[in-house]
Amino acid sequence: MHRKQIRRWHKLLAASASLIAILTAALVAPATAAQGPSVNLWAASLFGKGPDISFILMSDVVLTSIDETDFTTFGTAKGCFIQPNLSETTYQEITVSGCSDGTVALQMFANSVADSSGNFGPAEGVVTSFATIDRVAPNFSFNSLPTTTTETSFSITASGTEVSFLDLPEFAPTVSGDGCRIESTWMLGPDIVMNIADCKVGAEVSVTILPNSYLDKSQNFGPAQTLVSPMLKVVAQASQPVATLPVSALPPADPPLAQQPVAEASVAQAPIAEAPVLQQQVEIVSEEVPEPVLSPETEPVVPMAPIASVRAIESGSVVMSSAPRQPRASVVVAVAERLEQPVAQAQPLAQPQPDLAPQPAATTVATAVNLSWVMPAASVLSAVCGAVAGAMLVRKRQTRSPRLRIA
Repeated sequence: MHRKQIRRWHKLLAASASLIAILTAALVAPATAAQGPSVNLWAASLFGKGPDISFILMSDVVLTSIDETDFTTFGTAKGCFIQPNLSETTYQEITVSGCSDGTVALQMFANSVADSSGNFGPAEGVVTSFATIDRVAPNFSFNSLPTTTTETSFSITASGTEVSFLDLPEFAPTVSGDGCRIESTWMLGPDIVMNIADCKVGAEVSVTILPNSYLDKSQNFGPAQTLVSPMLKVVAQASQPVATLPVSALPPADPPLAQQPVAEASVAQAPIAEAPVLQQQVEIVSEEVPEPVLSPETEPVVPMAPIASVRAIESGSVVMSSAPRQPRASVVVAVAERLEQPVAQAQPLAQPQPDLAPQPAATTVATAVNLSWVMPAASVLSAVCGAVAGAMLVRKRQTRSPRLRIA
């Protein structure tokens, strides 16, 4: 009994599994078949000048029932149509013809093609980028230039109708003129800018663009003929004239001003008279002085004096014998008066000065700063003092009583 129940359950499970497989196949298969073919579409070239423009179509499966009615064109170009040369393959080259100059793009409609299973696609429409159709060659024209210039280096610009490029370096523009050369050439949008350098004065400069030396993006060559710029002459720079006034228009000249001499300069130029050296004349009067007769028993003993004292004594004895004693104050005043007298009489020599009024010499300043009498006065004063001291010592010696030497 138990085995029979188990077998029944096995049969029931097998039938359920078969039913599930049938239902799965019935529901999943239509969903998979609903996915149509996928495609890619683009322009073979973005620029062209020919009568035809090509577009490329690729799919993941072989396409059936494809024709020119599955596509359309749009853009600024007019008169375009699609060639009916399509085939049932995974790779298609679609040709668009009859377009005028301008832009054109190709669009494929949604669910316009099918695969071998009859599934249609693509799910959405596919559009290519724009292709430009240009059959006009580039051309240039030179801007208006002055007839002369003082610069030896300058630029000449040729305006272009469209963006273009130099085909080969040997087709570059050339320049004529004494010493002139093209230093550099570069494109400024559609224009050509040529930098000219090292032109000499008197050079007649012109630039030449060769025919078919430039091409645009659609491979059109231009210009159709040789282009030559207007002549530009290099001239020397004119010197600036110096403005001059007639003699009658000039203002009267001012009279020359008398130059006032500087006080310090007058003092420096005026010779300063040197103070005369006071020469004291001393008359030596010799008098016979009786010497005391001393016996050997009564010979006085004189103490030894320094050499300076002996000299002072000798000079003092000479002064005392030649003139009477004078007070110290009167001697100093007399010496000062004798020193000032020649300084006051000294006059500076007049220096010849053209066109200048003679100016008095600054003798007062010279006298005030003359101190050359100080040293002679000090010497005289020192001699007087030495003479007085020597006289006093002699007097003291003469009045002193002689001492007896005891044997």
